[in-house]
Amino acid sequence: MIITEKDFDSLSNTMMQWAGYDWEVQADRFTSEIGFQWGWAYWFNDAVSMILAKNFLIQREVAFDVTYDEAVDNYLIVTDYVTSDMVVA
Repeated sequence: MIITEKDFDSLSNTMMQWAGYDWEVQADRFTSEIGFQWGWAYWFNDAVSMILAKNFLIQREVAFDVTYDEAVDNYLIVTDYVTSDMVVA
C-alpha cells in the first residue's frame, strides 16, 4: 500500500512540535513509555489511522514511538519526521 505525505498529513487530527514543550510532566497520561526527545507529535482518532501512519513511517525508514494518550483518547506517534507543509522557511 502506498501512502503519500498528503495522506499521512490527513490521517492525524492534531500535530505539533514535541521536544522542549515539557511533555515529561504529563508522562502519566501515556499508556506506555515514550521518548520526549522527538521533534514532532501526531495524534490519531482511531487505530486504523495510527496503523496507516506507522506504515508510512516504516516505508521511509523513519524512527518513531507509539503510545496511547488517555487524556485525549487518541493514539500518539512521536517522531522527527515532519511533513513539508509544516516546515517554515
